[in-house]
Amino acid sequence: MTVLIHRVKTDLTVDHVRFLQLAAVSHVLKFSRSKLGAEIKHAGAWLADLKSRAASEALAIDQRLFWLKRHYDAILYNVNKSLFTQIERAEEQELGTIRDQFLGADHKIFLSFILNPLLWTATLGNITLQRNEYGLWGVNSKETGFLELDRKLVDLISRHFSAITIPPIKEK
Repeated sequence: MTVLIHRVKTDLTVDHVRFLQLAAVSHVLKFSRSKLGAEIKHAGAWLADLKSRAASEALAIDQRLFWLKRHYDAILYNVNKSLFTQIERAEEQELGTIRDQFLGADHKIFLSFILNPLLWTATLGNITLQRNEYGLWGVNSKETGFLELDRKLVDLISRHFSAITIPPIKEK
């Protein structure tokens, strides 16, 4: 990424650098997905071999294969989360100043895009992703403070946009 950013000085535009950075992120995501797919394929081939020899380990491998397939999204999410945590750490430590210098101030929005947790899993309905990144609040739960937050937000918007009437989420 550092070399890529420095190419703004020579032969690439800022948009070219962003596009190529997306390619690098896409490669990381495809690589993790292909490695997990290869592991599942390997377990399937191993299971077929064990079944053909009537080996006693076939049941254990069958259970492993079932577990891998069942938890595919959670495994993919956790692997990608650890990879992108390292990428984010590199961004904070060394790449941030280089980005500020060569790519301008609007690169932070782009960073939010490439470090978005929605990229880390195969399906957006993944319960691990939803639980870890987008925990849902119960609207009726007093412990969450959601109703108080809603009231404050409505008051804030009402003060600045007095012509617009915004009903609260829940009436008393």
